[in-house]
Amino acid sequence: MDQKLISTRSVAALLNVAETTVKRWADENTLPCVKSPGGHRKFLVQQVIEFAEKHKYPLTGLLPPPLTQQQRDQLQLGVYTRNFSLLSKIFLEEAFQADRYGLRDLMSYIYKHHISYDDLVDHIIRPVMEQVGILWEQKKLEVNQEHKISQTVTEALHWFSTELYKKPKNGQIVVLSCGEQEFHCLGLQAIAYGLECEGWTVQFLGANMPYDSLHSYIKSVKPAVVCLSLTVEKNMKNKKNELRHIAHATHSAGGILILGGAAVQNASTNNFGCDYIANSLHETIVFADKHLKKKSRYNTKTKKI
Repeated sequence: MDQKLISTRSVAALLNVAETTVKRWADENTLPCVKSPGGHRKFLVQQVIEFAEKHKYPLTGLLPPPLTQQQRDQLQLGVYTRNFSLLSKIFLEEAFQADRYGLRDLMSYIYKHHISYDDLVDHIIRPVMEQVGILWEQKKLEVNQEHKISQTVTEALHWFSTELYKKPKNGQIVVLSCGEQEFHCLGLQAIAYGLECEGWTVQFLGANMPYDSLHSYIKSVKPAVVCLSLTVEKNMKNKKNELRHIAHATHSAGGILILGGAAVQNASTNNFGCDYIANSLHETIVFADKHLKKKSRYNTKTKKI
C-alpha cells in the first residue's frame, strides 16, 4: 500500500469536493484517516483511491507534485495568491534537481490551478533560466550543470505541452527559428507551444539556422508570421543585413517578422526592418493575433470587391 499521506485539502482537490465533505467522511469513518499530533486529518493515497473507486468518484483533481512539506506549502500559497516569485523559486529548486518528471508535474499542477501558460512561461520559467544564466556567468555553475538544467526544463516542457488546451486551427503558418550560431532555443520552443495553443500551424526550425536557408524556406512556405530568436550579440552588423533580407522575404510573402532575445531586447525595429521586437510570450501572441485580425479584415474586404 502507498504510505504517502495527504491533507484534507489535497483529498478535496483530488476528488473535486469541498473540504467539509472530506472532513465529514473522515468523522463518519467512511474515509479512513489518521490524526497528526496537531489534530489534523491525514489520508493514505491508496485508501483515497479505493474510496473513489468504491463510491464512483472520478479522480479528476490534481495532487501536488513530489516536494518537501515546506515546498508544498509554498506551492499552495503561490498558486492561490498568484505569487510568481515564490513559484519561480520552487521551480528553480526543482530544476537544480534535474528531475524532468518532477518539473513536468510541477508545471501541470500550476497550469491546472488556472495560471495561464503565458504567465507560466513569462513569470516563472523565464526568470529561472535568467537566474541560471547569471549563475553561469558568475562561474557558480559549470557548463555541464547549465546544460543539464536547460535540457531538463526543455524535456519537461515538451511533455507538459501535450496537456495544454489548443484552440481550433486558424489556417495560418508561423515559422520559428534561431539565427546562425544561435544554440539556445528553449525560449523559442516555449513560444512555439504558446502559438500552437492559439491555433497557429507551427513550423519550428530549431537552432543555428543558416540565414540563406531560412530565406529560401520563407519564400517557399509564405508564413503569416516569422519569429526569430537572437541571443548572441557578436557580429551584429552582419546580422542586421541578413535580418533585413529575412524581413523583405517575409513581407513579400504577406507576413510579419517578430524578433526576440537578449541581443535585440533594447533595439529598434528600424535597425532590422522587422515589425516587432517581443520581450515575452504574451507580447508575441498579442502582436501575432493583431496581424491575423488585420489580415482577416483585408481578405474580407478583397472578397467583397
